[in-house]
Amino acid sequence: RGRAFAVVAASFAVVAMPFFVIPLPYATAAQGVVWLPGDGLVNAGVDGVVTEIVATPGIRIERGAPILRLEDPMLQARTVLLELRVGELERRLEKLDVSDKVNAKVVSEELRLARADLVLARDRAEALTVRAQASGTLIVPSAKDLDGKFVRRGETLAYVTRFDQPTLRAVIPEGDADLVRNHTVFVDVRFVEDPSVSHSAKIIREVPSLTATWNVSTVLAARS
Repeated sequence: RGRAFAVVAASFAVVAMPFFVIPLPYATAAQGVVWLPGDGLVNAGVDGVVTEIVATPGIRIERGAPILRLEDPMLQARTVLLELRVGELERRLEKLDVSDKVNAKVVSEELRLARADLVLARDRAEALTVRAQASGTLIVPSAKDLDGKFVRRGETLAYVTRFDQPTLRAVIPEGDADLVRNHTVFVDVRFVEDPSVSHSAKIIREVPSLTATWNVSTVLAARS
């Protein structure tokens, strides 16, 4: 029995030794989101009703390309009235006698203000056409619901992003933060649309110490 026990003990030691001598692989998993730069957000520049989606969602568009068109009848009417007002003041100023400096000064000031209002109204009218602020793939999450919808100035209507080298932001749990910060060998990213495919990535910064921002490398470009 003593010999049998010794053999069993030796066998256990041989089997158990790799678990204590050879380090086992360890991985930290965290969920993240694609982080868009400021120019990747497509926001309404003015209040208005969406009348047309000009660009097709999912296609690549260039900076400055029209995406949506809004309508604001009040703004359009105000622009017409200001144009008439500026024309009227210009004609009044032309007809004033050169010696009538007091009235000329009053009309000139009114004309200056009317012209400034007209420039502002035209800028707002131009903003009724919502344009891309960056080049990339157009994403319109609620395209079917936008037609006829009233939107507020600053409301996000769509996104323009590049999938060849997107930036992702992930929150690392406190217990894993030190391991990720000091012992990371490699980083893989998997998207929910196809979790079976992994993409090489690297950590580019931490903001703050418990948050890591990951930048997907050009491996993703071959897929997009």
